[in-house]
Amino acid sequence: METCASFIGASLERLKHALAGLTGQAGLHLDRPVITRALHRRLSSALRAIEIMFRRLLFLLAMQVDLPDTSKASQDRERAAGRTRRWHFILMPVARPLPDHFEPVEPRKAIPLSPAQTRTLLERFQTMAGMLEDPVPAARRMARLLTRLKRRGAMRPCCAPQSRLHRLDHELGLIASTLPGLVNQALKGWYDTS
Repeated sequence: METCASFIGASLERLKHALAGLTGQAGLHLDRPVITRALHRRLSSALRAIEIMFRRLLFLLAMQVDLPDTSKASQDRERAAGRTRRWHFILMPVARPLPDHFEPVEPRKAIPLSPAQTRTLLERFQTMAGMLEDPVPAARRMARLLTRLKRRGAMRPCCAPQSRLHRLDHELGLIASTLPGLVNQALKGWYDTS
């Protein structure tokens, strides 16, 4: 477990550097209200890859967290005292069904292009930077979520390999390709429904 802890720490540091590099590369620190659509797509794609790796690292951290038994009243007090965020980081995304390939395809209409707004992208970057600075509260939330899922008898989560690793630099690609094996190994104690 010590090797896994050092891997998690080094991976979190690398994600921090990657996020700072993206911010500088895009010029988001200049507080521009609009950016080009191509830059917005590229930043959103890179940020999505970082978010996926962070979720998997949170999962590994959550498997190491020991949760105290809390009552419903203390949880309500914590929620009432907590602050609200503009962008909420989703711990476990909902699996969507595959699209139906047999539906008739309608021709797409041309959409007039306009510059993309940076507000939501900046909120995602700020939320991600804050969570990378202190991932322990998010790991506790993930641990509570996993405990609830286990208690309900939910299916074992599946961690598939991340796609488009060729777009990442070599260190992030190595981290992303290592994480599914570590997560699946950590899930061996979960009841397997297959």
